[in-house]
Amino acid sequence: MARPTRNDTRHQQNRRAEIADRAARLIATEGLTDYAAAKQKAARQLGVTTSMSLPNNQEIESALEAYQSLFQRQTQPMECQAARVAALEVMRWLDQFAPWLVGAVFSGTANHFSAIELEIIGHDAKALDLFLLNEQVSYSTTPLKSTSLRRDAKPSTPLLIYKFIVDSYPVSLALFPNHASREAYHGDHGFKQARAQRKEVAALLGI
Repeated sequence: MARPTRNDTRHQQNRRAEIADRAARLIATEGLTDYAAAKQKAARQLGVTTSMSLPNNQEIESALEAYQSLFQRQTQPMECQAARVAALEVMRWLDQFAPWLVGAVFSGTANHFSAIELEIIGHDAKALDLFLLNEQVSYSTTPLKSTSLRRDAKPSTPLLIYKFIVDSYPVSLALFPNHASREAYHGDHGFKQARAQRKEVAALLGI
């Protein structure tokens, strides 16, 4: 097998950067919120067929920050601030579950398309179901997939993601049975490790 040359490596780096830039634009302007979907669509648009050229999520995040700084510097900060205010209210509402804020709203790249992404760790799904039903909130659940968890013993509680609307904001809430399951999941996906609880979010807002 031929070894990759310096030109091959440079070309691959350039392609990764192109895909990251295109994915960032899709996120910023078309409402794509899933980084994996954004980079796959960007790769298709650019005619890239090898997964070796796909950027990681941190590369996309950096490209998104650069795009927003250049083209959305008047509007995006206000949209992110509004999303953080809404996130804080949702976190107060869910206070008994000690939610963590993750994703674009916490990192600062949120726009008017972004969902409020939360994580709850160590709470029973039935308790959350009952809370949402009592609050008359319509929601859906889907399982979170983790290849790391398939290699290990499966937790007794399934990993779930809840989706619902609060005051016109979409909320995506991941329920993990314990910290180990969270680390295994993020080990697969390599993103959204940074997180904050309610007091930290309030501090971001100067409250």
